[in-house]
Amino acid sequence: MFNLISAIEELSGIPSKDITKLLKETDTFTIQFNDSRGCSRQIDIEGLASSLPLHVIAVLLSNGRENFLHLLQSIRLLYSFSDLATRHSRLEQILLDDVKLSEQVIDLVIFMLIVLAQSDQDNYVGRSLPVIHAALVACSFHLLTGYISSQWQDIANVMLAHPKVDIFMDVAFDSVQATFRLLHMELSMLNHNVLCNSSSLCIAEKTANFIFQQCEASLHYLLSLCQQKLFRDRLLKNKELCKNGGILSLTCNILKLIIPECFKESLDVVAAISRLKSRILSILLQLCEAENFSYLDEVAGSQKSLHLAKSITIQILDILKVGFKREAVQAGDSVDRRYPKGFLLLNSLRLADIFSDDSNFRSFFMANAIHVLNEILAVPHQVFLSNWCTVDVHLSEEDGNLEYDPFIAASLALIFQSGSPESILSSASLSSEINFSYHSNFNGIHLVTYGQQRTSYLIKIVANLHCFVPSFCEEEERNLFLKKFHECLLMETSDSSLMHPGDVNTHKAATICENLSSLSNYAASLIPNMLNDEDVQLLRHQCKLGRWEINLKITNPIAAIFAQPWDAQNGGRQALSIVQKLNPSPDDVSDNKRKFFARSEFAKEAVFQEEEKAEGVHSEEKQPRKRKRNIMNERQISLIENALLGEPEMQRNAAMLQSWAEKLCSQGSEITASQLKNWLNNRKARLARAAREARAPSEGENTYDSAGEEPHTSVIIRGSGNQPDTHFESRLSEPGISFVVVGLPREGGLIGEGALGEREVTREE
Repeated sequence: MFNLISAIEELSGIPSKDITKLLKETDTFTIQFNDSRGCSRQIDIEGLASSLPLHVIAVLLSNGRENFLHLLQSIRLLYSFSDLATRHSRLEQILLDDVKLSEQVIDLVIFMLIVLAQSDQDNYVGRSLPVIHAALVACSFHLLTGYISSQWQDIANVMLAHPKVDIFMDVAFDSVQATFRLLHMELSMLNHNVLCNSSSLCIAEKTANFIFQQCEASLHYLLSLCQQKLFRDRLLKNKELCKNGGILSLTCNILKLIIPECFKESLDVVAAISRLKSRILSILLQLCEAENFSYLDEVAGSQKSLHLAKSITIQILDILKVGFKREAVQAGDSVDRRYPKGFLLLNSLRLADIFSDDSNFRSFFMANAIHVLNEILAVPHQVFLSNWCTVDVHLSEEDGNLEYDPFIAASLALIFQSGSPESILSSASLSSEINFSYHSNFNGIHLVTYGQQRTSYLIKIVANLHCFVPSFCEEEERNLFLKKFHECLLMETSDSSLMHPGDVNTHKAATICENLSSLSNYAASLIPNMLNDEDVQLLRHQCKLGRWEINLKITNPIAAIFAQPWDAQNGGRQALSIVQKLNPSPDDVSDNKRKFFARSEFAKEAVFQEEEKAEGVHSEEKQPRKRKRNIMNERQISLIENALLGEPEMQRNAAMLQSWAEKLCSQGSEITASQLKNWLNNRKARLARAAREARAPSEGENTYDSAGEEPHTSVIIRGSGNQPDTHFESRLSEPGISFVVVGLPREGGLIGEGALGEREVTREE
């Protein structure tokens, strides 16, 4: 055993090309060389190569945690042997063509990841563990590339055929999770040491960058496997990683990475952290966009996973808010291609589009996305045009893949572990192959395509939040996005320290209106490649219902801006004139009082006229594509409703779901089993909610009038006094709901919901 360990230690540090030279000097596979002490050594390469995998497994099963250095040396030597096999047919027969040895390597990788996944924070000692751990995880993954295949599809197929494939999936993500836990601690320690002048900033930066590179290589490996359909489908069935939130937990951990204070000026560190976040979001996108399985439905079925997903949603929105705010400031700066940051913003927008269109997360996303959309849409008009409404995008994102070499990575990790990382900067004995800064292959999307993609995602998000499908959405979601957007503006006004906060809202609302107008005009150029007609229509007509538009105009001048159809020719300039008309000076208040009732009566008539026109137009125009939530036509719904009479719990039977999904596809648009399950769950929830409301309306709920009409609510908004000065009531577009606007504010203009006046809710009898 001593001879084997000694041979591994001595031979692992020799690059494969030097071993090739030694093999050329002998007719056998026994090489002779001088070790680090100057002693002559003879090693049988063939015997060592064939016995090395089992030796590593034995070390792992005995006391693997205490032998990380020896394990790293062994993996470095295994990688050198796989490289040698491509140039020596005899060694190729032993290592690559021997099925038994290939199975041993796979078992070795799985056992290695099991040990690494269990390396908890209690084992953290000094600088060496995070570095060695990160290198071991990445190098272990790349052993599969060296001994199975360089093609991702082949690796995925081999691993799927392995009896321990589910264990491999578990420990693969868990070991990466452990690496990031150690990374958080290492960054904190490096930052403390640099700020206390107990460590060199240059050495600390090199250490951090090395760990980042290992983490990125591991994430890239997992992403490449997830991009293989069969592997991804098997992963989605993994209960621990998907339903119980294993992957979501890893995502949260990575998104929580912050740039330490001492590295704020380091372009390398900033770019590396951004790429790590982009990689994990790409993995999450692979799961969310799977065709035959609803990942978000699975997540929503567990409280733990649901909490993690909501946390990720908030983090994604923070990324968008910070990223686009920085873009607005840096418009005109060029992107430094030496420091690619990955497609962090684009991936965040893609996930935001998915969350905003999923019934499990739409309401939560809307509540938290309003402020972010407000920031994006409220930038100066010319800046907004240059960032969102042109193919000539000044700022774009660049991505790069590391040219990962396990031999180089292991060698650098061992140098770090030696306790003298200065040798990386000063040692002249290092091979020219061992470069700290790996080269990047840029995978940048063409600027035109990049700009169009991210604009299309922004439009889809707005369209998703505006969309209201009665069969899938709750009634309180109708016009909810507009109300929330309006409340956000009012909240900002109330928080403002300006003398006249209404002026702030007026200006900001006019800017948003102008930007949305330009966005809707530009959106037409993205049809049909990136958008459908319905997305654009939802953007252009944020409030199609005439009653809602008229009542907004009456009750609040700012909300009136958003109720206006966007004028393609006049843009947002028309909005400013509306505000000026509906928010008069104090001298005009008395005239407004006299005209208020006449205007409201005219509004009632205009409501029905506009509604009739709208119905006529919509009856003639049929959208070629429906929103995702309209997954079935009437024929399909009728068939499934009849089937539910005999199988009311169909959503619990996977085989039946698949069978009915195939039957329904022949009657209309394509529908998957997971979509059908989601539809059935939503239907069951609606029926249960309706049954509860019908059984026992609680005290304070809406009551019916004597004529049997639908229940309706009045909202009273008071003016300057304790009692209302005037009283006006008109029904909204929603059945049975009416707004009662009472009085005028002290300084002109009308008070709307959430404004400075007193507001109370009453019930009509």
